[in-house]
Amino acid sequence: MSGVKANAKTLTRNYKKLQSLPEYLQLPATIKTIGSAAISQFVKGTDTPQSWTSREDINIIFPVGGTDYCSKLSADMIEKATCIDAGDYYELEIKLYDDKITSPNKGEGYAGTFNTVTASSIGEVEMPMVTFNRIDVKGINGSISAKIDKSSRRVTEAIFRNTDILSMEVKLALSSVSAQIALEVEEGFSISY
Repeated sequence: MSGVKANAKTLTRNYKKLQSLPEYLQLPATIKTIGSAAISQFVKGTDTPQSWTSREDINIIFPVGGTDYCSKLSADMIEKATCIDAGDYYELEIKLYDDKITSPNKGEGYAGTFNTVTASSIGEVEMPMVTFNRIDVKGINGSISAKIDKSSRRVTEAIFRNTDILSMEVKLALSSVSAQIALEVEEGFSISY
C-alpha cells in the first residue's frame, strides 16, 4: 500500500461507517447523558463519496492520516492473511491481532495502521464541568481488505476496519468516575493512478 500516497492521482473515500458498540459501553448514571452527547460528537459517518487529488489531502485522509506513509504494519501484528487470484487482480485479506500497545503513539501498533481515535482528540471535546483525567485507547478487531491490480501491482481498492476501546477517568464537577466506550470504524477507498 506504500504506493498509494506517493502515486495516487485520485483518492475516493466511498464511505465511512462509525458506530458505538453497546457491548463495551460502561457509563455511570451520573454521566450517562453527558457521555451519550460526547459519543454523538464522534459517531458521524457518511455514505457520500468524497474525492481528493492533492498529495497533501491524500496524505491526511488515507490511513495513517497526516503522514507520508500508509502503514507500519508488521508481521507480528498479523493473525491471518489470505490472497486470492481473482483474474485481473488479487484480493488480499489481512486480520490483525488485537493491539498489544495501549494508547500507542502515531506510527505504533494500530496507530501505525489505521486512522485511530487518539487520547488527545477525545481530550479536546469541550463539555461544561467535565475534565478528562486519563484516557487509554486499545485497538481491537483490525482488518484490511484490498484489491491489487495484477499488471500494475497497485492497490485500487482498500477497506480498513478497526475498533477503538476508550477507557477514561473523568472528573465531573467534584467527583471522578470511570467510563468506557468503543468506536467501530470502517472506511472504504478507491484509488486511481
